[in-house]
Amino acid sequence: MPSNAEWDKLFRFVDSDKGTESPYSSETADKYLKAKSGWNFYKEYYGNGTNDYGFSALPSGNGGSDGSFNGVGHYSGWWSAGEYNSNYAYSRSMIYYREYAHWYYSDKSNLYSVRCLQD
Repeated sequence: MPSNAEWDKLFRFVDSDKGTESPYSSETADKYLKAKSGWNFYKEYYGNGTNDYGFSALPSGNGGSDGSFNGVGHYSGWWSAGEYNSNYAYSRSMIYYREYAHWYYSDKSNLYSVRCLQD
Protein backbone atom coordinates (compact mmCIF):
# COMPACT_ATOMS: atom_id res chain seq x y z
CA MET A 1 0.00 0.00 0.00
CA PRO A 2 1.45 3.41 -0.93
CA SER A 3 2.79 5.71 1.76
CA ASN A 4 1.97 9.42 1.79
CA ALA A 5 5.35 10.06 0.16
CA GLU A 6 4.50 7.66 -2.69
CA TRP A 7 1.07 9.24 -3.25
CA ASP A 8 2.75 12.67 -3.13
CA LYS A 9 5.27 11.54 -5.74
CA LEU A 10 2.53 10.38 -8.11
CA PHE A 11 0.44 13.53 -7.71
CA ARG A 12 3.49 15.81 -8.05
CA PHE A 13 4.57 13.98 -11.20
CA VAL A 14 1.17 14.64 -12.78
CA ASP A 15 1.28 18.31 -11.67
CA SER A 16 4.98 18.80 -12.57
CA ASP A 17 5.38 20.13 -9.02
CA LYS A 18 8.76 20.05 -7.26
CA GLY A 19 7.44 21.14 -3.82
CA THR A 20 7.87 19.38 -0.51
CA GLU A 21 4.47 19.77 1.18
CA SER A 22 3.17 16.44 2.48
CA PRO A 23 0.56 15.19 2.25
CA TYR A 24 0.12 16.83 -1.15
CA SER A 25 -3.15 17.58 -2.94
CA SER A 26 -3.04 17.80 -6.74
CA GLU A 27 -4.75 20.42 -8.88
CA THR A 28 -4.99 18.09 -11.91
CA ALA A 29 -4.33 14.44 -10.94
CA ASP A 30 -8.03 13.66 -10.67
CA LYS A 31 -8.56 14.35 -14.39
CA TYR A 32 -5.44 12.58 -15.66
CA LEU A 33 -5.56 9.51 -13.40
CA LYS A 34 -9.27 8.67 -13.80
CA ALA A 35 -10.29 5.85 -16.13
CA LYS A 36 -11.75 6.87 -19.49
CA SER A 37 -15.07 5.25 -18.59
CA GLY A 38 -16.97 4.27 -15.49
CA TRP A 39 -17.47 7.71 -13.96
CA ASN A 40 -21.18 7.59 -14.65
CA PHE A 41 -22.56 10.19 -12.27
CA TYR A 42 -23.37 13.34 -14.31
CA LYS A 43 -20.90 12.30 -17.00
CA GLU A 44 -22.84 14.40 -19.52
CA TYR A 45 -21.60 17.46 -17.59
CA TYR A 46 -18.25 16.34 -16.23
CA GLY A 47 -17.13 13.46 -18.43
CA ASN A 48 -14.65 10.79 -17.45
CA GLY A 49 -10.91 11.05 -17.02
CA THR A 50 -8.18 10.87 -19.61
CA ASN A 51 -6.13 8.06 -17.97
CA ASP A 52 -2.99 9.66 -19.43
CA TYR A 53 -0.76 7.87 -16.91
CA GLY A 54 -2.39 4.42 -16.93
CA PHE A 55 -3.64 4.62 -13.34
CA SER A 56 -7.25 3.83 -14.39
CA ALA A 57 -8.95 5.15 -11.25
CA LEU A 58 -12.51 3.87 -10.99
CA PRO A 59 -15.31 5.28 -8.82
CA SER A 60 -15.58 2.45 -6.31
CA GLY A 61 -17.39 4.42 -3.59
CA ASN A 62 -16.75 3.90 0.11
CA GLY A 63 -18.25 2.18 3.10
CA GLY A 64 -18.82 2.88 6.75
CA SER A 65 -18.30 0.77 9.85
CA ASP A 66 -22.10 0.48 10.14
CA GLY A 67 -22.28 -1.51 6.90
CA SER A 68 -23.44 1.38 4.74
CA PHE A 69 -21.95 1.77 1.26
CA ASN A 70 -22.31 4.66 -1.17
CA GLY A 71 -20.69 6.74 -3.87
CA VAL A 72 -20.22 4.03 -6.52
CA GLY A 73 -20.05 5.78 -9.91
CA HIS A 74 -18.99 9.18 -8.62
CA TYR A 75 -16.36 8.89 -5.88
CA SER A 76 -13.28 6.87 -4.98
CA GLY A 77 -10.96 6.86 -2.01
CA TRP A 78 -7.75 4.91 -1.37
CA TRP A 79 -5.95 4.27 1.88
CA SER A 80 -2.41 5.41 2.44
CA ALA A 81 -0.06 3.46 4.67
CA GLY A 82 0.39 6.64 6.73
CA GLU A 83 -1.40 7.09 10.03
CA TYR A 84 -2.67 10.44 11.26
CA ASN A 85 -3.02 9.04 14.79
CA SER A 86 -4.13 5.78 16.43
CA ASN A 87 -7.73 6.20 15.21
CA TYR A 88 -7.25 7.85 11.80
CA ALA A 89 -5.24 7.10 8.66
CA TYR A 90 -4.47 9.19 5.59
CA SER A 91 -6.17 8.56 2.28
CA ARG A 92 -6.48 10.08 -1.20
CA SER A 93 -9.68 10.69 -3.11
CA MET A 94 -11.18 11.66 -6.44
CA ILE A 95 -14.72 12.74 -7.22
CA TYR A 96 -16.69 12.98 -10.47
CA TYR A 97 -16.96 16.77 -10.71
CA ARG A 98 -13.35 17.78 -10.07
CA GLU A 99 -9.91 17.69 -11.60
CA TYR A 100 -8.52 18.16 -8.10
CA ALA A 101 -7.35 15.05 -6.18
CA HIS A 102 -6.86 15.56 -2.48
CA TRP A 103 -5.74 13.93 0.74
CA TYR A 104 -7.62 13.67 3.97
CA TYR A 105 -7.68 11.49 7.04
CA SER A 106 -10.51 9.21 8.01
CA ASP A 107 -11.54 6.86 10.76
CA LYS A 108 -9.81 3.52 10.26
CA SER A 109 -13.15 1.71 10.49
CA ASN A 110 -14.24 3.19 7.15
CA LEU A 111 -13.93 1.18 3.96
CA TYR A 112 -11.79 2.54 1.11
CA SER A 113 -10.00 0.95 -1.81
CA VAL A 114 -6.36 -0.09 -1.74
CA ARG A 115 -3.78 0.29 -4.52
CA CYS A 116 -0.75 -1.94 -4.32
CA LEU A 117 2.78 -1.07 -5.40
CA GLN A 118 5.24 -3.44 -6.99
CA ASP A 119 8.73 -3.33 -5.49
